[in-house]
Amino acid sequence: MSHPVLVKYRNVQPLNDEEIANKLLKIMVEIPDENFHEHFGRSSKAGRFFLVRHESVPDRVIEYVPDIQDDSSVTTLYVNHPIFASKQALIDAREEIIEAIDRIFLAMPNTVTVKDLGREKELFLPELGTAQLLDLLSFKTGNS
Repeated sequence: MSHPVLVKYRNVQPLNDEEIANKLLKIMVEIPDENFHEHFGRSSKAGRFFLVRHESVPDRVIEYVPDIQDDSSVTTLYVNHPIFASKQALIDAREEIIEAIDRIFLAMPNTVTVKDLGREKELFLPELGTAQLLDLLSFKTGNS
């Protein structure tokens, strides 16, 4: 049986398209400082992220999640989905996914760490991308 949070977010679709991801990353780094707040979301439970879309790349959105030290990050390109409709929608989704993982581990909030092989270090859940969180939840519930 699938976990209810996985069912809720089953249509979140990460993409592997380096060209489009790099195009959106270039747009992100060129955002003027006065407009950066429009793309930056955060909460103590969901972590920090930048959410970037652009009319030149329809139906695609990029999520950029830095770690606490700002020395590594994960960038994920997605097909647009309702959880990316706003920064608050993504905060709410990330908090819900992280809470589900914490419950599986029977852990206090913000205490679970996982080894991110790509970044070669231990990270707290809010430092992971949403796709990574969903993969972890799927794995820990036996749905992978």
